[in-house]
Amino acid sequence: MVSRLTLRPIVRTIFRRVYADLEAMEQVLAASSLDWTVLRPGYLTDHPATGYRLAIEANVPGAMRRADLARAMLDVLDDPTTQHRALGIASR
Repeated sequence: MVSRLTLRPIVRTIFRRVYADLEAMEQVLAASSLDWTVLRPGYLTDHPATGYRLAIEANVPGAMRRADLARAMLDVLDDPTTQHRALGIASR
């Protein structure tokens, strides 16, 4: 709770240009005729895979293991329910 109220605004302020670039990138994708899926992981770790959690059009708090992210990328590649969507993702 404290981190949500204090750290998140600080991080958003420090990285405001990065977040603006990410938002612009997603707008370009949305306006295109491409098939696309955006995965929005939290910070990445090198720990062994444990599985992952997805949320459509919402962020998922927590760390993301690189192995889980790789698995998720392959899983959503041919999933029509994830096309033209941004997915929040974090490891279990």
